[in-house]
Amino acid sequence: ATNIVLIYLDSEGQIAPRESMIVWFKRAVRENHALSAWQLANAYANGNGVKGSEEDAFYWAEFSAFLGHPEAQTVVGNFYFNGRVGPRRPEAGLALIVQAAKERDNPAMLKVAEHFASSGDLGMAWRVLDLAYRRGMEKSERSNRLSDFLISRSADQTAKSIEDYAYNGRFETLIQSTEPDYLAAQRDFSERIRPYSE
Repeated sequence: ATNIVLIYLDSEGQIAPRESMIVWFKRAVRENHALSAWQLANAYANGNGVKGSEEDAFYWAEFSAFLGHPEAQTVVGNFYFNGRVGPRRPEAGLALIVQAAKERDNPAMLKVAEHFASSGDLGMAWRVLDLAYRRGMEKSERSNRLSDFLISRSADQTAKSIEDYAYNGRFETLIQSTEPDYLAAQRDFSERIRPYSE
């Protein structure tokens, strides 16, 4: 199933109508293909090939996130963090965002930079934000506000003194500290996985 999905995606949807691919996306998810779950999330969010459903879109986004898709992790993490679907779960939200930042997902890195800034580690916040910018993250009102704040506190100069080993060590510490929350959220989701149906 995963191979069929990859051929479909490589063809940019030219070889089959989207609605006929839904069953293949679901089959590929059974093979732990995170991108297929993300495709389902987008299909349900936009009513593309299926009847639109916010609930189903979020379910498949969560599925994709817990299979390791960085963009899904960032989206779901922000939903958890802000309580957009269900109760507010900031610890689980941050844990998912940190997982995405491990893969250098730019929006996740912005959130991690904000986390370091709010915890007073301004040099580290600048390093993460700067790396996201160098990786092509588009500037936004939010990132500009953070950048201006960090520059006003000379965080850009402090960041120069943070050696790579220290940067990696601080990032690893954040990953380890959020791991229990990530695993708890993953267990919670695994208890809500629906029986497979095409």
